[in-house]
Amino acid sequence: MELFYNSKIDKNTTNFAICDEDLKHITRVMRKRKGDIIKFTNGKGYGFESQIERIEKKKIHFEIKKLFKTANSNNLHIGISLLKSPTRFEFFLEKATEIGIKEITPIVSKNTLKKGINMLRSKNKIISAMKQSIKYYMPKLNELELFETFCNNSDEKYKFISTCQDIKKIPVSNLTKIQESTVVLIGPEGDFNKDEVDYAIKNDFEPLSLGNNRLRSETAAIVVSSAFSSFK
Repeated sequence: MELFYNSKIDKNTTNFAICDEDLKHITRVMRKRKGDIIKFTNGKGYGFESQIERIEKKKIHFEIKKLFKTANSNNLHIGISLLKSPTRFEFFLEKATEIGIKEITPIVSKNTLKKGINMLRSKNKIISAMKQSIKYYMPKLNELELFETFCNNSDEKYKFISTCQDIKKIPVSNLTKIQESTVVLIGPEGDFNKDEVDYAIKNDFEPLSLGNNRLRSETAAIVVSSAFSSFK
């Protein structure tokens, strides 16, 4: 089964058309014809079983035959420092989308080496991963934020900061027990510095341990995503 994405359709839509790169895939790769059913999502939990009404040279027209809504248990928000390698950051975006996550915010901390992000490319990576893993919810990718701003604005019920510092920390396995909204901060290469960890703690973040192994930032974020989604 293949899933396609269209942000413009919703529960009130009855007919729509596409004229983007999916057109070629549907007609030339999948070789679909009039009357065939194609499944779409708008990334908001809705699935649309859509029948091809008409195929034109540069457009396909659909009629929605069936609408369904999927449950969403993804309450995890990860604030992750931008990584020096865009490829590694995009790897995290893909895997977190596959696992299931609610929200992602790229952040800039003291040890962050890269200060900018290609939002369009990053969102396309998320869309691609959502389609390939047959997910009906697309994680929200926020604009870049400074570390302090992120700490001040976080309003989730549970808040954690992952750090390698030698302080009292709760184990990542505890995340498997949490059902409510949760945010986890993941640092850059070199970790957060002491002042940042102290600042986060003052803003009600609890230090989080990911075990004895030293992990790359993107690996740490994937471990957190996996732990939170377990048994949910």
